[in-house]
Amino acid sequence: MKFTPILSSVREAYARRHEPEHVRSLAALFWRSMLAFTAISLIGIVLYGSWEFMRVMQIVSAPEDFRIAPRAALDRNRLERVLSDITARRDAYDAVGSTFVPIADPSR
Repeated sequence: MKFTPILSSVREAYARRHEPEHVRSLAALFWRSMLAFTAISLIGIVLYGSWEFMRVMQIVSAPEDFRIAPRAALDRNRLERVLSDITARRDAYDAVGSTFVPIADPSR
């Protein structure tokens, strides 16, 4: 299938775009290309969504090995460090906010 006649007709229509019959053919070409782009996009979106869904379903349905002990979800020492850091930041913020230094009005 050769695209030369199609491309030459598009070139001719674009060269004579000020004539109404060529504007109509350009508009039809534009409309068909937009429909094709939308259809290809929708097909791609559906295929990608189904692929991701199947991947998640394989992960969910995989058998688990119960011989391995699960990792601890919470490290208490690290939590205590974070809480003490937050408390220190809050205290430093309160200390800065409590020291009010009056600024002289430059207009006076």
